[in-house]
Amino acid sequence: MKIYCHLFCCLVTAWLVTGCVPSERFWWSPGGDKAAVVVKGQLRITDSTGKTLVIPEFPGIDGESSIAEHVEWASDGKSLIAHRIRGFNTWDIAKSEFPADDVRRIEELADAIPAVTRTAIALGGDVDSIDSIFGRLRTKEPDHLRNAFYLSYEQDPETLRKILSGSPKLRAKLETGIADSRGYLLNQLDVVRLDPGRITPLLKTATLLTGPVLSPDGNRVLLGRRHGEKALVDLVSISIGNGTESPIAKRVFPAYAWQDDETVLALSPVADSESLLKQLKSFSFVPDREATTEILATALIPFLPRLEVLPDRSVLFSSQTGMLPTEATTTLPGSALFRYLPETRKLLRVPTAESALPMNLGFFTASPDGSQVAIVESDTDAVAVVDISSGKVDLISLPRPNSKCRTLPAWRNTEELSFARLNEASREIEWVIWNRDGETRVLSEGWPAESTADWIERKKPNQY
Repeated sequence: MKIYCHLFCCLVTAWLVTGCVPSERFWWSPGGDKAAVVVKGQLRITDSTGKTLVIPEFPGIDGESSIAEHVEWASDGKSLIAHRIRGFNTWDIAKSEFPADDVRRIEELADAIPAVTRTAIALGGDVDSIDSIFGRLRTKEPDHLRNAFYLSYEQDPETLRKILSGSPKLRAKLETGIADSRGYLLNQLDVVRLDPGRITPLLKTATLLTGPVLSPDGNRVLLGRRHGEKALVDLVSISIGNGTESPIAKRVFPAYAWQDDETVLALSPVADSESLLKQLKSFSFVPDREATTEILATALIPFLPRLEVLPDRSVLFSSQTGMLPTEATTTLPGSALFRYLPETRKLLRVPTAESALPMNLGFFTASPDGSQVAIVESDTDAVAVVDISSGKVDLISLPRPNSKCRTLPAWRNTEELSFARLNEASREIEWVIWNRDGETRVLSEGWPAESTADWIERKKPNQY
C-alpha cells in the first residue's frame, strides 16, 4: 500500500507558511534511552544508537494509508501520544472511521461543492491544489470542504471536470492522481503503550490538528484545531483518562506550551489581524470553565512563531528587535531570542552579537536544562547552538551549497543534540548526534538512503 507522504506533508505545512519548513522528525524519551523517529511516514522506536527496537503497528482497515505526524513522550518513557493522518480513497471506506458529526457535515457540503468550486475559480482562476481553491473563500471549515470535494468528485466526476476547465492545472492533477490520492483525510490521536504494545485511540477528527503537548502531570493533551484557512488554530485540552475535550483559546498560532497544569501560553495575532505584531498570552485553564487571558508581551515576528517554556518557567521566543515606527530608509532590524520572566514580568534578550543569528528565528529548540538553544536555518542547512546566559554562538554544522534543512534538531539530554546533516562524501543525509565536547557520531548508519532523503532539501543551483 503506497503512502503519499508528500501529499500529507504539504497539507500540514502549506496553510502555515509558503513552502516547506523544518519540522520535527525525531523525539527523545525523557531518559534519552529511546527515540521516536518518523521515517517516510512510519513511526519507529530506536535505541540511543539508532538501532530500531520496535515499529508500532497502528490498527487500520483495508484501503487506507497512514503517516505519523507528531509524537509526545510520557514522562516515564513507557508510552507516548502519536498524531497520525489516515488517508482513504473511497468514501465507503472512509465514513466508517470518521466521527458521525464529520460524516454528516461532509455529506451536506458535497452537494454544494460544484457551485462553490465554480465560484472559487471565477474569483481566482487557475490553481494547482484543492486547498488553494477553498483558501480564497475565507472558509472556517477547509478540512470538511476538502473531504466534501473528493466525495463530490467520486459521486459525479463529469460535472466537476467541466467546472475545472477553468482550472486546468488542478484538473490535470486530479485526472492523473485521483484514483490513488487517498483524498479523504482523518486526523487521529493514539495513546501508544510500548509494553505490552497496546494502542488506544484518543481522538478522531476531520479537522487538521497541531501538537500534541502533554501537561506536566501527564493527564491532559494540549493541541490545536485548525481554525480556518489562515495559519491559526483553536486550542483545546483533552483528558487522557476519558477523552473529554475542553476549549482554551481561539485563533492563536500553533506556538503554545503548558507553563504548569493550569496555565497555557500561546502566541496570538493582535486583534483580528495576522500582521507581524504578535502577542504572548497566558490562559489560565480549569476544566469546564472559561479560561482567563492575560497579555504578557508584544513582539514583532515576521516568521513562523515558536515558543518554549524553560525549567525556570521563563518563556523563550524569538522576535525582531527595534521600535516602531521606523524610517523607511533604515535597514530591517535583526532577530534575537528573548525570555519572558514571570517573576519580574520583564523581557530579557539573549545577549547574542548583532547579526550572529539568522533573520528567520522560527526554528529552535532548547536543551532540557534550558541553558542552550539549538537553531537551524530554513534557507540553509546550518545548525548552531546558543548559550542562553552568555549569548555565545557555536556553529556546529556548516551550511552546504544548495541545501535547505527540513528537520528540526532534538536534544537527547543536556549534553547531546541530534540533527540532520549532509555527508559530503556519500551525498546522503545522515541523522547524527553531537555533544558539547564537539564529537559527532552517526545514528542512521546502515539505514537505506531513502529513509532520510527528505530531511534536507537539495537542489541544483539553477533551481533556486
